[in-house]
Amino acid sequence: MANMIFHHPFPVSPGGNSGSQVRPYKMMKAFESIGYEVEPVVGYGAERRKAINKIKRAVKQGKQYDFIYSESSTMPTLLTESHHYPTYPFLDFGFFKWAKRNSIPIGLFYRDIYWKFSMYADEVSWTKRAISIPSYNYDWSLYKRLLDHLFLPSVKMQSALPSEWTNAGISALPPACDFKLNVKERMRVVSNDLSLFYVGGVAPPGYDLRPLFQTINGLEGIHLTLCCREQEWEAMSVLYNPIEKNIVEIVHVSGSALQAYYEQSDIFVMIRSPHEYLDFAMPVKVFESLGYGVPILTIDGTEAARFVKQEGIGWVVQSIDEASSMLEYLRDHREELDEMKRHVSEVRLRHTWEERARQVAQTLTNK
Repeated sequence: MANMIFHHPFPVSPGGNSGSQVRPYKMMKAFESIGYEVEPVVGYGAERRKAINKIKRAVKQGKQYDFIYSESSTMPTLLTESHHYPTYPFLDFGFFKWAKRNSIPIGLFYRDIYWKFSMYADEVSWTKRAISIPSYNYDWSLYKRLLDHLFLPSVKMQSALPSEWTNAGISALPPACDFKLNVKERMRVVSNDLSLFYVGGVAPPGYDLRPLFQTINGLEGIHLTLCCREQEWEAMSVLYNPIEKNIVEIVHVSGSALQAYYEQSDIFVMIRSPHEYLDFAMPVKVFESLGYGVPILTIDGTEAARFVKQEGIGWVVQSIDEASSMLEYLRDHREELDEMKRHVSEVRLRHTWEERARQVAQTLTNK
């Protein structure tokens, strides 16, 4: 059996409620599914140090590892302890340097670059930023020296990186999906209304959903279920009032509880105000929808829209008016909606977590 090392500077466990929690677990299990014996270097610093020492002993005894695959944290590597103090300043990059000396290829998925945008400054205090931003830059300087390949949510994100990436390969490794429902289940019509679903943030500027409410305003035979964090909705609901209760339902669930809402949905809607960050972001919810076999309606100009268009898994429109017209058309032409659902269910095969793991292994081993 082939061997690989899975690195993530944070605990990895099933049942996460966000993409940054879900993805490391899914990727680690995917490597096992495609036949790798996975040596995890995960958890807090003490756990990672113990795992690293075990790997070094094994290599001395002749064990070979094909590659290291690392999932970065949303936090700087130095600050991933539960108390956020840099108590293991040399552990992870020291391990990468050791791997480099031992000719073990290193690939890393660089999760997010939110910290480079004005939204981060709006949400994080100056004192925290004074620590976090130098720490993010420290990560970046060592990635450039040590990595053999950089994986990104989308290639478009390359334009937002802190500096030019010249020292190693680079490619997209977007999220993936699990198969949640079969195609016959997706054909089930729950009601005569066209059932729309959105799950995610509702706080501008990154998640300004006023265009979505404008899209459905005045439409008949349309029902929207909007799922978000309860505290966030309480803070932001004034932006969206008044809400037509017979058209819009607000819910606050996560994890496995979302399945019931996807089962009842005809279309996942991603209609919000443009923002530079959205131009390259690849939302996990795109792939969650794909896993449930739910087509997507979105407005052009984002990486998510490019993916929807490329894979043909929904409809990409140019404006709010066009989105409204498309919803009315699909409400009255269920046969086209069902055909799209069938296509989405087929496209899922190309976007499983196992396919992502195979892509990593092929990239880092040249096999």
